Amino acid sequence: MPSPQSPNSGLTTTSAPQKPYRTLLLKTRSAPTDAYTLLPTPTYIPVLTHTLLPSAPSTLRTLLSSPPTSPTSLHARYSGLILTSQRAVEALGAALTSLGDGGSGGVSDSPSGQEDGEASGKAHGKAHGQVDGDVKRSLAQWQGAIFVVGPATARAVRTLLSPWLPSAQISGENAGNGGALAQLILESYHSHNPTPGQGSQDSRPQRSNLPLLFLVGETRRDIIPRTLQDPTLPSHERVGVEEMVVYETRERDEFAGEFEAELQRTEGEGVRWVVVFSPTGCEAMLRVLGWSEDGGRFDEGRRGVGQRVYVASIGPTTREFLRERFGFEVDVCAEKPSPDGVRRGIEEFMVGLQGG
Repeated sequence: MPSPQSPNSGLTTTSAPQKPYRTLLLKTRSAPTDAYTLLPTPTYIPVLTHTLLPSAPSTLRTLLSSPPTSPTSLHARYSGLILTSQRAVEALGAALTSLGDGGSGGVSDSPSGQEDGEASGKAHGKAHGQVDGDVKRSLAQWQGAIFVVGPATARAVRTLLSPWLPSAQISGENAGNGGALAQLILESYHSHNPTPGQGSQDSRPQRSNLPLLFLVGETRRDIIPRTLQDPTLPSHERVGVEEMVVYETRERDEFAGEFEAELQRTEGEGVRWVVVFSPTGCEAMLRVLGWSEDGGRFDEGRRGVGQRVYVASIGPTTREFLRERFGFEVDVCAEKPSPDGVRRGIEEFMVGLQGG
């Protein structure tokens, strides 16, 4: 197994005071900090690898660098953004950073885009502060809404995007999933985007008529656009949304092997909780645990009573996927997609377990 200290290592283990259980987090550790380090003896086992699509950088750069009066600008085309994953935030952040090098290669295929972006900026002698003044002023004046899911995405937006879009309004930090965010958008969209008065001299399109731009990966659920464009809603209550695919996601080739090795390493350490954050990797998780049949469906008889391994999901999307696809019920589904939500769910379960 790779060393936890190695920057290229898949697994990352964080020291923590001894607790009655250990957490195996099926996610990449966020940089520079990850809030899930607060959970008891967490080990990070990355499941996904993300690749920025080749077409995304140039499309986003055109949108961000066009003057407000241009029909291709962010001002003219969209009243807000929907960013439901850190990958989407990072794709947009990388495009913003690339404006500092004239758009000539500052966007990386790495999830954050920071390494290539910083190196390229230095090579061209430009940095964030040297971006064209008109572009910076234009972006600073954009007063659209940025809708996010959960506190982690909100933190990423504030870190990567707020310096460029300081007038944008961030909403959705307490939304636990895409369905909840869609309802929030329906309730708040028109207050974010009021229709200008009859005497307005602004010749740009009325903001209340502009759609939202939804940055997505190739694999995604359609709950948000379906809810916003629900045909049962009155036409004036529907919210236009345009999807732009900016990254692709797949399971890491190393995931199953690393997960199996960690299960073996921690076998004698008492209760272990596997925390799943995405449908991707669920099949491999059940297979490595030895809980699935040849066809992938969960087999209750294969779940050893003495194994003391339990599964928590970050939210209902992954819970429903495991239920519908594999017939597996997670032991805990966090009420909120946060470290505290996961911890509370696990500890309540453990109290019931010990009481029984």
